[in-house]
Amino acid sequence: MPHDGYMKKGVKKLENSLRRSDMVLCPVNCNSHAACSIVKNLGKKHNKPVYMLTNSSLSAVSQVIKEDINDKSEEAKNPKKAMVTAISTA
Repeated sequence: MPHDGYMKKGVKKLENSLRRSDMVLCPVNCNSHAACSIVKNLGKKHNKPVYMLTNSSLSAVSQVIKEDINDKSEEAKNPKKAMVTAISTA
C-alpha cells in the first residue's frame, strides 16, 4: 500500500496504512528526517518491520525483497515468527 510521504493530512493516515501492512519500506532520499522518524516509531508501536532504504530504486527494493524471501525460509523452520506477506512504502 503506497503512501506518498506527505504529512499534510497528519500522522493518522500514515499510521492506518502502516497498521495494515506487513512490511514497510521507507526510502530516506525522498522523505524528511521527521517522516522517517515517525515511520520508525510507528513500526515499533505496531510491531512492523521497517526497512530504511538509501533510495527508492528498483535494486534497493528488490534487495530487501530478496532478503525477506531468505528470512521466510528460516521462519518456516520456526513457526513462532510472523511471516511477511505484503509490502508497503512510506
